[in-house]
Formats: sequence, C-alpha cells, structure tokens
Amino acid sequence: MRQFWDPKHVVSAVLKDRATRTPPQPKPDCCVQKGFYWDEAILYPAGTHWKDAPASLFWNGPVVRIVPGLENSLSEARR
Repeated sequence: MRQFWDPKHVVSAVLKDRATRTPPQPKPDCCVQKGFYWDEAILYPAGTHWKDAPASLFWNGPVVRIVPGLENSLSEARR
C-alpha cells in the first residue's frame, strides 16, 4: 500500500490518462475535483510494473466509503 501527497497533480494526470485509454479496467465513479482524481484506492495485480500501463483490479473512492469493495477485491486477488 502506498499513500502520498501529489501537490502538482502529476500522478493524477497519469491516472486520468489511464482511465480513458486502458480498457478494460474499473473506472472510479467519483472523486474528480477540478479535473483531478483524488482520495481513491487503486489495486493492481501482484508483480505489476507501472511502466507496463497495467489495468487495475479495483479503482474507486473516496477511501472512507469503499473499504468493503477493496477488501473483496483483495480477497479475490489472493485466490
């Protein structure tokens, strides 16, 4: 798990691009403010490398509301 502050929205810009160009993958149904993604949890398969433009297993937010869905995705990924 990684959590970080992105004051210049560098990661958010990449996520926005990935959400529109990398099907099939879950897309968040919330958390875009002023054009930037924020407060989201994204789960990638084990062994995934960012340079490979991976599809996520789970992507949604805000974090406080999506914990059960994230936990379900984690359980499925472990199988």
